Amino acid sequence: MKLSDLTVNERILLHLRDYMGNTDTTSASMGQTQAGISEGIDIRINHIPRAVKKLLDDNYVNEYLAHVSGLKRKRKVYYLNEAGVKKASQMLDEIKDQEISLTFKDGQTSQIKISDISLTIKTEATLPQLILHAFSHGSIYESKLGSDHSNETSYVSNLSTIPDTPDMIGRSEQQDWLGSFIDGGRNVTIISGIKAVGKTTLVRKTLDDYEGNRNILWFTANEWDNVRTFMEAMSDLLSRVDRGEVRRMLRSSRDIDPTLAFPPFLKDVLGLDPIIVIDNIFNLQKELMHLIMMIMSDASKFDSTHFILITRDIETLKAGLTRNMDRFTLEGLTPIEVKSMISSNGLEISDEDLDIIYSITNGHPMAIDLIVSELAEASFDTKGLTHKELLMVKCLKAFDSIFQ
Repeated sequence: MKLSDLTVNERILLHLRDYMGNTDTTSASMGQTQAGISEGIDIRINHIPRAVKKLLDDNYVNEYLAHVSGLKRKRKVYYLNEAGVKKASQMLDEIKDQEISLTFKDGQTSQIKISDISLTIKTEATLPQLILHAFSHGSIYESKLGSDHSNETSYVSNLSTIPDTPDMIGRSEQQDWLGSFIDGGRNVTIISGIKAVGKTTLVRKTLDDYEGNRNILWFTANEWDNVRTFMEAMSDLLSRVDRGEVRRMLRSSRDIDPTLAFPPFLKDVLGLDPIIVIDNIFNLQKELMHLIMMIMSDASKFDSTHFILITRDIETLKAGLTRNMDRFTLEGLTPIEVKSMISSNGLEISDEDLDIIYSITNGHPMAIDLIVSELAEASFDTKGLTHKELLMVKCLKAFDSIFQ
């Protein structure tokens, strides 16, 4: 086997060999995630799911959901099973004595066996890391070995501008769905649901795990926004990573139409592997919606960019839907989650009362929150209503407050 002939799957096996002692099914290292594998073998993350599926089918790796240090949500992680360890070790034996060009920090070069590199220069890189480095760069560079592992990549994010809800109840299954969509190689996820059901909160919470590992560009749309205001918001973020095509376009033209905005936006975004969120796609101006539809119809051109569209009305986006999209409608909380939400506010509720509230609200979290606030009052005027009638009125009153 030649170094230059390594396939993506073989490189993944070599990468995971450094983690063959990490067989804990409850906790794992970042390098065992799809994002860590992507970084370790130097290919885009959207190529990883298909590759690991083949390795799973060939019975070389095992897959688990596990806690990863530094991340709040469980992630899919991978480690070599017995067959995988044997295969990776065999590849190491076949490659380690091959000669490669080593370029020292002073610019001098030398031909050297890969296995002798750690004896020649000071490096903490493992043998699999040296092989993967040589494959990616066509040579071994002493200067790059240090920077590859010691310097963190700087990512931009405006996630902190989106209100956080630290006490979100439930939604772990939906967070896993969204995370799998982001990591799964498709370009677009559309999340729909009625007003205030928690769509923005769900996305905000899920993206906490990606901040610092992906560029995150979030735009919350308003009915008065147009193509220019959208592009100005994107330009502010893109300029922080030295991308200037959108900014130059904005300076050169006062009136921006979708066909003029699309090419520079595409050019600025390519290579950044960002997650771009467009929230509140509802009742937007025609030209901005046209631009969003243009982006969705050509989403594959954006390579490993992942778009998340949050909308109250999926019908407005149907014209732009393609096969390369994931979508789901966010429903209310489960009865168990509703009871937990009420209990967390120091209130006890009977199963009969829970059934009444749930049958009317369908677990709508903001409605539940408003009902809890009223129930927590020391006293209130029952207006001669029965207990059941009172609960029904409070449920309807909560929805009236949400949708007014």
